[in-house]
Amino acid sequence: MKLLLINNEPLFHQSIKHFVCDQLNHELRLAHSVEEGLRIIHKEQIDIILSDLNMPGADGYDLLDALAEPGNTFQGATVMLLNEYNVESEIMAIGKGAADILVKPVSVDLVAMILKKLEDQLSTKRELNILRQEFDQEVNLR
Repeated sequence: MKLLLINNEPLFHQSIKHFVCDQLNHELRLAHSVEEGLRIIHKEQIDIILSDLNMPGADGYDLLDALAEPGNTFQGATVMLLNEYNVESEIMAIGKGAADILVKPVSVDLVAMILKKLEDQLSTKRELNILRQEFDQEVNLR
């Protein structure tokens, strides 16, 4: 799995990078802003985005809005990182398309569990898309 972490805290980058790459064997790209993250998303196949909700400039809501725009090709899942739990922030993020929410400081066990859940969901979604394409081809041949 290829993950993208959008966060402006270098120390958080390093701790997540160590865990995701070394312990979970996932590939991780790092971005310090939403704008940088969107450039990466448009150039590379990203499976899961972990993004801080509150950042200077464009924030996590802006990211979710950009991912929901027509013509956007991102097919993965987005997890929003909150500095503190806030039900309104959670509802708004989920309503804008976030797959899940994590509150910092994050537990590595919880991160691993959520990434596994999303990996399974994305795998199922990809398999379903393949089956749909095969079905459509079969129907068109008749």
